[in-house]
Amino acid sequence: MRRLVVFVLTWTAVLGITQAVLGRAIAPPPLTQRLALAETVVVARIVGMEDVDVQATIEAGGPKMAYRIAVGNVLQTLRGAKDLKKIRVGFLAPAPGLAKYPRVNLELGKEYLLLLRKHADGDFLVAETLGDVLNKTENSNFDKELAQVERCLTLLADTKAGLQSKDPSDRLLTATLLIQKYRLPRPGASKQEAIPAEESRLILAALLEAQDWSKYDQLSRTTPQILFQQLNLTPQDGWTPPQPAAGQDYLAAYTAAARRWLMENGAKYRIQRYVQ
Repeated sequence: MRRLVVFVLTWTAVLGITQAVLGRAIAPPPLTQRLALAETVVVARIVGMEDVDVQATIEAGGPKMAYRIAVGNVLQTLRGAKDLKKIRVGFLAPAPGLAKYPRVNLELGKEYLLLLRKHADGDFLVAETLGDVLNKTENSNFDKELAQVERCLTLLADTKAGLQSKDPSDRLLTATLLIQKYRLPRPGASKQEAIPAEESRLILAALLEAQDWSKYDQLSRTTPQILFQQLNLTPQDGWTPPQPAAGQDYLAAYTAAARRWLMENGAKYRIQRYVQ
């Protein structure tokens, strides 16, 4: 059974950088999750670097770090303002103790597919992890990866249509994108609220119809079982996981119990999302 590894972000400084940075450098989130959270997705050519690094927090209320600011010409906009021509993209500048960790490093003259969010308190967009940057200039698989991005963004642009698609793989991928978006705990977002009832019902229906709950998807780095676990259901929701028994196929037992719960509760339970 594959494990779901959850990185708990803290703001304790280590080697002059936060544990949050280390966690992101070691294991960037899957592309699907980054796309679900990205506010701006563009293909851009880096044409300049600003002379002075910008001091800004990684997250609101956190310690300040030096951000290098790259200037890019937008070649294609996949999400965000369609009239975007130039962008300022911040990424963590080299620092003592950081060199041995993989990190974003935009280079002059190269083209990238960028998954960006507005910085919490800086006047620039930010590429937070290696998963936010796909190098077009030196990537023979770029067209394939771009097609995956475009498919995900099409589903995110009309999630109801995606959840009701005739293609079961589209239904499951849309559900995956939404669960990874809604069920990701983020610093400063401890409150939860229910998503719309119809959207929740369609997401849970897509999980129920998934044929192989152990099938690992490379794009989203997850399985239907992990997605179900991310709902974080409790006995108050009518869910108690089965107890392992000697000689038992626990995955099969867990899947059967989860399917029963979905059949009994999928129409009335409302998925919770984290909010600021």
